[in-house]
Amino acid sequence: MIKKKNLAFIVTLVSLVITIILLGLITTNAATDSPTANGRYYIKNVATGKYLNVSGNSSSSGTNVNIFSKDKSYPRGQVFKLIANNGYYMLKPDCSSCVLNVASSNSANGVNVNIYTKSGSKTQTWSIRSVTGGYKITSMGNHNYDYTGYVLNATGNTNSSNVNIKTGTEKNNYQIWTLEKVTDKQLLLDNLNSRVGRSYPDGYCAKFIWETYYNLYGYANPGYCCAHKYKTVYRDSTSKDIPVGATVFFDNPNSTCNICGYNRGHIGFYVGNGYMIHASGGTIQKTHIWNSSYWTQYYDGWGWYRDKTL
Repeated sequence: MIKKKNLAFIVTLVSLVITIILLGLITTNAATDSPTANGRYYIKNVATGKYLNVSGNSSSSGTNVNIFSKDKSYPRGQVFKLIANNGYYMLKPDCSSCVLNVASSNSANGVNVNIYTKSGSKTQTWSIRSVTGGYKITSMGNHNYDYTGYVLNATGNTNSSNVNIKTGTEKNNYQIWTLEKVTDKQLLLDNLNSRVGRSYPDGYCAKFIWETYYNLYGYANPGYCCAHKYKTVYRDSTSKDIPVGATVFFDNPNSTCNICGYNRGHIGFYVGNGYMIHASGGTIQKTHIWNSSYWTQYYDGWGWYRDKTL
């Protein structure tokens, strides 16, 4: 039989645990990758479920940083590379050569965060310290490279809520972040699968290829006239043993390019298990190559676009 004193203690303890959970001091989603130099990551805010984001995917120095839902179609402003600096890190977004920066080099409570031309200064240098539920990302701007001071903080829980630095002793999940390591291959597959079913201009399969690479990796349009030209430049093999992420080429004797005079052909991305994702018939489609007599008949090899091996 539980004594009244013990019962009161248990009730008090349970109430305390519930209160802590409601205040966000205990995190139920603690899944995170570890930071490594030159690794590339989505950086997710624990309180909001949204991601560190360069506004508008801009490359310009001085662009504001906020939080936003994960954008698989245009992720370059949400993927950050960790660059080692004096034992700590600079955080460079894929969309720019600039790095995460405390605005006006002014490390004080509530100061805004943006991206700025890389200088390696302390206000561009961050420690990533493990805490319950993830990491606190601390500005080293007004400290002699220690773990105290101001931390990266989300000011709200909606898209475009601002990010600033605040006193790191505050006990809430708006100052805790998790890391999701990404690879170029995963970025490509996420992007392609998120776009299946969307409309896309018919006859622009080659534009779909270079536009995807531009949105993901910043590669400019090479200016080739048709899929046949891409094939002549980038085809590596005619084998049916196709690596995931490679471009696949098809001949088409019924369509002639009015610029080069060759069969226009067709091009798509191979995504595994016999499937490609490509622009055809006015939509972005996911098609099994070998279950189609048409695509099987005209298959003409694969290659790495822009020689980028994934």
